[in-house]
Amino acid sequence: MWEPLLRQPPASLGLRYRTGIRRQGGETHLYVRGDGAVEVRFDDATRHDTYAGQLSRDDVVLLFKMLEKTGFPEVPSHTVPPGSGLCALEVTGGPEHEPVLLHRLVVRDLPAWGRLFGMLDALCHEVSGGKVTPGAAVVAG
Repeated sequence: MWEPLLRQPPASLGLRYRTGIRRQGGETHLYVRGDGAVEVRFDDATRHDTYAGQLSRDDVVLLFKMLEKTGFPEVPSHTVPPGSGLCALEVTGGPEHEPVLLHRLVVRDLPAWGRLFGMLDALCHEVSGGKVTPGAAVVAG
């Protein structure tokens, strides 16, 4: 599905990832653009930080190939428990889809999603210089 867009990823192609709850350990937002520009925002009751980084073209392609392996935009039917483990994922500038919502407790049983979320979490951690660790304090409702 992404192959035509990934031959020469346009800057308008992007991925948005959100996880956590501001008042329960913090909320992390990750934006990855097709040109490789990366932004991580972290907000909690006391911090409002923004970090920037850059991915290579190959890393952008790898990210979208991992996304494709999940079956995105389809997600298995599941109950989304309340709490800080909720994750939202959306692609912009490509085929139109609603954001998908998955909880970290559900992702443990979905290997492709687990690998993708692991990569996104690691990217947040790396771009922030180790100051942002999404999912470190998942609070179930």
